[in-house]
Amino acid sequence: MSGNNLKRIEIIASQSLEDIVMQRLEQEKLASCHTKIPAVMGHGYTDPKEGNHVWPELNFMLIIYCGDSEAAKITKLMDEIREQHPKEGISCFCM
Repeated sequence: MSGNNLKRIEIIASQSLEDIVMQRLEQEKLASCHTKIPAVMGHGYTDPKEGNHVWPELNFMLIIYCGDSEAAKITKLMDEIREQHPKEGISCFCM
């Protein structure tokens, strides 16, 4: 895979979805090479995730570099997970 053709995907999701996201990616044989940041704080469209006594939850983040075809499959899979878990925060950015 040439560096000029790579897409960067960032998945930021509630830690409660971490096992689901990782299992689904593994089942689909996607994102075998990735970087996972296990504890990420932030504010999105759901409750803030700050890891403190007021907002105790946290997010996790995956960074994936892959080709166009794999990026499309990952994006579609994250849309499916978002539909199955509408009350949990999950974002997928493809650059």
